[in-house]
Amino acid sequence: MRKTRFIIVGLLALALVLAGCSLFAPEETEISAPPYTLDSGDADFTTFVSLGNSLTAGYQSGALYESAQVKGFAARLASAMATTYEMPLIEDPGYYDPALPVGHLAVSFDENGDASIAPVPWPGGPASPPALLNAALTAPYHNLGIPGALTYDLLNAHNGLDDADPFGENPYFDMILRNTDIDWTLLGGPSEDMTAIEQAIFLDPTFLSLWIGNNEILGAATAGEGDPLVDSATFGLLYGLLVDGLVAALPETDFVIANIPPITAAAFFTTVPWFVIDADQNPVDGDPVTEGVQLIGLIAEDGGDDFQLEGGDLVTIKLLSHDSDENDTPDLEEGLGIPDAVLIGSLMAAGMSEADAIAALPVMFPFHNTPIPGALTLSTPEVMGIVDATQAFNTIIAAKADEHGIPLVDIHTRFGAMAAGGAEWSGAHYTTDFVTGGIFSLDGVHPANVGHAIAASWFAEVINDAYGSNLVIPSEPLTPRSAVEGNGRLPRFPQGYPALP
Repeated sequence: MRKTRFIIVGLLALALVLAGCSLFAPEETEISAPPYTLDSGDADFTTFVSLGNSLTAGYQSGALYESAQVKGFAARLASAMATTYEMPLIEDPGYYDPALPVGHLAVSFDENGDASIAPVPWPGGPASPPALLNAALTAPYHNLGIPGALTYDLLNAHNGLDDADPFGENPYFDMILRNTDIDWTLLGGPSEDMTAIEQAIFLDPTFLSLWIGNNEILGAATAGEGDPLVDSATFGLLYGLLVDGLVAALPETDFVIANIPPITAAAFFTTVPWFVIDADQNPVDGDPVTEGVQLIGLIAEDGGDDFQLEGGDLVTIKLLSHDSDENDTPDLEEGLGIPDAVLIGSLMAAGMSEADAIAALPVMFPFHNTPIPGALTLSTPEVMGIVDATQAFNTIIAAKADEHGIPLVDIHTRFGAMAAGGAEWSGAHYTTDFVTGGIFSLDGVHPANVGHAIAASWFAEVINDAYGSNLVIPSEPLTPRSAVEGNGRLPRFPQGYPALP
């Protein structure tokens, strides 16, 4: 049976060349001080505050933790600005899920060369959760990026219970805003709890970055939906209140704003192919997308109806957490979503007669005729819904930036180009491929160290152009955790894909 499963994985073209690849470990990299004399130009970097969500926070590989936070794009900008920058640093390995005694994701290999991605256990076990290392700071943090935050939350949320998330409490609001722990009146602040925008204003920054709006779209896309969590009119209202409020309260502050990347270009959506390959056809040089090779779409469900995926449809990385050997949930290797004709053909290619293959089908592939759940796919219309929403949101962001004369970092265009052709950094070429590309972390959504460094360089370029400064993001070499060899199979998430904050 093991041999047959390997054939199916080959048919699915789930090829991941792990031999000799580098798995980047944030805790093993260092940033040296930039070797230049700072010229701030017309900007004032004395007090830098960054507002946003997990991208701003430095969230990586399913968790928020110190060794990744200090490599985030905002932290890198602060270092280049040579300014004091207080962060809500969480002791490694951080929180994968506050209810579980584990931290960020890491890759491991078994004796067969099979890769798996699972959270790192807390060294002290359940009784010793990671500490908030900077909890005693008697002021708001300069990094007010809150994983899971929507635009509404920056304006309205005071804790993890009154944010816009309908699925329960988000502990990161309490960790970062600390309204229950600090009496703001002792610091000359209000007697009421403060939201993220109010804390940002309270710090009276001389320079502020804002990057918000992607979770409204990402939250829908990662759930297999094509409609954003809020419509463009609602987003426009909330985004306008946010930017107008900041500008009115901080008339002397310099700003930079970023827009929303093309969500569906993330490794989360591009890793698992939408097709299988007919059993009598072999990939050429490991690349199944070759002229003359017949690609056969996987079977999925949408609104109760089954359909066959086509080019333009997407399968999410959450499918890799379906492992029937572990928890009896459907798995690709046991027939999930694969047309019966392909399964029978693979058994016949392994030496069975057609009659024996048909008889063996329900035993060897118990989930044959089972479509992939709609929550794990995006049909082409759903993809177009995400694309249209992103364009609408970015039009709103650009208009608001133009209204107030705020420099705009066009992350959407820059990331799209990087997703298509990769990027050069520190003398090496990186791509958005899952695990091996180096740009995305192990959750497939949030940047790894390299991705954050590249994003920081984009921000620095726009700031320099707008304000005449000379910010430089150090292009330091990144030390790989190890050069490992795998068997070419995609890694699984045996404990389930992490719930995105």
